[in-house]
Amino acid sequence: MVQNTIVQEQENRHTGLLSELLAVMYRFSDPFGHRWVEVVHSRKIKLHSRYVDGGRTYEITQTMTLDCDAVPLEEKRS
Repeated sequence: MVQNTIVQEQENRHTGLLSELLAVMYRFSDPFGHRWVEVVHSRKIKLHSRYVDGGRTYEITQTMTLDCDAVPLEEKRS
């Protein structure tokens, strides 16, 4: 039986979740430069958007950091 190491399994799960989050965030993007997604690195993504209020343009940035930890659980012994 072939089995992933814990590091491989962490990376597989991290990659899957990151791609799902990016797909959702890209739905908010537009081709006119009012909203766009920035991948800072494999653990951080940003959603930028512009907002106009009273003739002034603001850039709103939402940042999402994705961490993945694997911690061994202690087995109960009877």
